[in-house]
Amino acid sequence: MPGMFDDDDVGGEEIIGIDEIIGDMGAIGAELDDVLEAIEGEGVSPRTRTKVQRLANKMSNLRHIDPSAIAVMNRQPSRRRYWHAPFPATVINAGVTTTLQMAPQELFRTERAFLPSNLANDFNVTQLFVGQKNQLLVAGEINGSVFSEVAIRSFLNLDTANIGNTVSLQLRNDGLVNVAPRPDLLGTAAV
Repeated sequence: MPGMFDDDDVGGEEIIGIDEIIGDMGAIGAELDDVLEAIEGEGVSPRTRTKVQRLANKMSNLRHIDPSAIAVMNRQPSRRRYWHAPFPATVINAGVTTTLQMAPQELFRTERAFLPSNLANDFNVTQLFVGQKNQLLVAGEINGSVFSEVAIRSFLNLDTANIGNTVSLQLRNDGLVNVAPRPDLLGTAAV
């Protein structure tokens, strides 16, 4: 239908997104050929083109029943970015061991853990869990200075925390004062 479809509305990058609605934004009357023409550009894989063609065929059939039908394409996370994932500020009393927890809202894999360098020597890491799996290679404690922001070669490659997993860090305060150490994780999140 002329005037109902514009290449700026549906095509290329927009179709490849995580959740895209095809047929919305003025393209509800688009015919199969119009949709296929919109994805002919460079950078669209043959596999994506085939999936979109199947979806367009399905949409063509649905529009015979309901002319305003739309389709939603669900996609797995396709991008990643580096994010900090801080633990909540919690005061840890001198001589006490405390478990801090946080739950990432995206798939998250820790690549580095941080403790402020002015407090790092006063703390020992006694456990580090992703879900129910311990991430420390051997039993024992690791001095917090290993996780100082100025530490060299302190990279980690922990298991990926799925949405709903809890990341737990157990710290013991060996210092003489009560303090909130504010540990932080840096890693890759899939979005």
